[in-house]
Amino acid sequence: MYSFEPTEEQKIIVDAAKKLALKEFRSRMRDADEAGEPAPEWTRAGWELACCPPISRGVRGFGEHSSLTGVLTAEELAWGDLSATLALAAQTL
Repeated sequence: MYSFEPTEEQKIIVDAAKKLALKEFRSRMRDADEAGEPAPEWTRAGWELACCPPISRGVRGFGEHSSLTGVLTAEELAWGDLSATLALAAQTL
């Protein structure tokens, strides 16, 4: 039987994404959008989270994770700012 309860690793990654969305996306993206200039901090922070695409542990990523983990992470980030999330996720298209 399938379990829809997130694993401990998924909970950690989703929690980190939520903190990133609150700290970086919600607080800075509106100002960056109105100024017409990107804010490089969120890009670095998003890649450090290694949410999109999954990055192997050999290059300091979280390792391969499931599509479900990616969706849960993207959902949290999109709460912060959809366009920033799509910019990070575009690499997986």
